[in-house]
Amino acid sequence: MATENNKHWSVTVKQAEDIIVSAVKYNLELASNPTSGWADKVVLQLIGNPGIGKTALSKSAAKKAGVQFESFCLTQMDPIIIGGMKFFDESKREMYTNKPEWVKTEGEWLILIDEWAQSSLMAKNIFGEPLNEHKIGPYDLSPFLTLILASNPASAKAGTTATPSQIRDRTTDLYIEPSFKEWITMAKENGVHPMVTSYLQFQESAFNQFDPNLDKNATQRSWTKVSQILKMGLNEWGEMACIAGQIGEGFAGGFEAYRRVYMDLPRPESIIADPDNAPIFSSDRSDVLYAIIGMLSYYMNRKNIGPIIQYASRLPGEWGMFLMKDAFTRDKTLCSTKEGSKWLATDGKDMILGTS
Repeated sequence: MATENNKHWSVTVKQAEDIIVSAVKYNLELASNPTSGWADKVVLQLIGNPGIGKTALSKSAAKKAGVQFESFCLTQMDPIIIGGMKFFDESKREMYTNKPEWVKTEGEWLILIDEWAQSSLMAKNIFGEPLNEHKIGPYDLSPFLTLILASNPASAKAGTTATPSQIRDRTTDLYIEPSFKEWITMAKENGVHPMVTSYLQFQESAFNQFDPNLDKNATQRSWTKVSQILKMGLNEWGEMACIAGQIGEGFAGGFEAYRRVYMDLPRPESIIADPDNAPIFSSDRSDVLYAIIGMLSYYMNRKNIGPIIQYASRLPGEWGMFLMKDAFTRDKTLCSTKEGSKWLATDGKDMILGTS
C-alpha cells in the first residue's frame, strides 16, 4: 500500500520526470560500467492521486532518456502470466518455464508497472524477484532496463493492498503533487482547448480537484478529456452532458457559466478585421478577459499576429502582455515573426527579462 509519510518532500510532475530521466541514465551507466561487487539499480515508485499523469510523465521521461517504453497494469495480470507458466519437456524429462510476455532480456527499456498498490499480495510477492534481483525465474532482465512502479495513495480509496516490507525497502518513493503552473504551460503547448485553459486560469480552484467519495472528479486527466469533448463538434446540450459526465455536475455547472461568456465574445475574425475598434472589456471583468485572451492566443498565427498585437495594446493593465505570453507559449515560432520580434523588443521586454 502506498503510504503518505513524505508529503513535505513531494515533487511536481516535471520534477518527477527529471528524476526518472536521471534514474534511467544512472541505471544505463551502471549496466555499462558495473561497480565491483555492487550493481543495485534504482527502482522508483510514483505515488499520486488518479489522473495526475503518472503514466504520461513516465512515457515522456523514457523518450527524453532515449529508451523504449512499455507499461502494463499489474492488476490485470494473472500470477502465472507474471512469473511464467511451467511446462514439462518430454524429451529432457524436466520442467521448464516459458518467458513471460512482459520480460525484456535485451535492449534499453523503461517499464512502468501501473496500479501496483491495487494488485494482489501474490502478484507483489512474485514481482519481488524482478525488483530485488532483476530477474524472473530463469530469465535475467536486460541490464539496460529500468523498472518503475505507479501507485495511488491510501487516501484515494482506490482499493490498495499492503506491500511486503522487503519490497517496500527496495523502492524509492516519489510523492507527486499537482502544479497548476506546470500543467497550464504543458496544456497550452499541446493544444488543449483554450476554453479549458482560460477557464482554469480564471478559476484555478477547479484544477485537479479529487474527492474519492465522488464518482467523477476534475483531475488533470479529466480536464484534458473536456478539451477533447469540446473538439467533437457537439451541440450545446450534448457537449455539456458529456462534460458533466467527465468532471461531475458540480464542476460542470461552473464551467457552463464560463462557456456562455466565451461563446458570447466577439469572434476572432471580427477583431482581426478591425483591431482598433473591436470592443474592449474593463479589468473588473476578469472572466471575459481570460476568455478573450485564451481565444485569441489559440487563434493567433503568423498571418494574423499583427492585428492581434494591435488589439492587445488596447487591453487594460497587463492583459495584453498575458495575451502575447499565452500565444508564444502555444506557438514558439511566433516569436521569430517580424511582428513578434518587434513586440518582444518593445512592449515585451519585461517578458524576456522574466519580470512578467
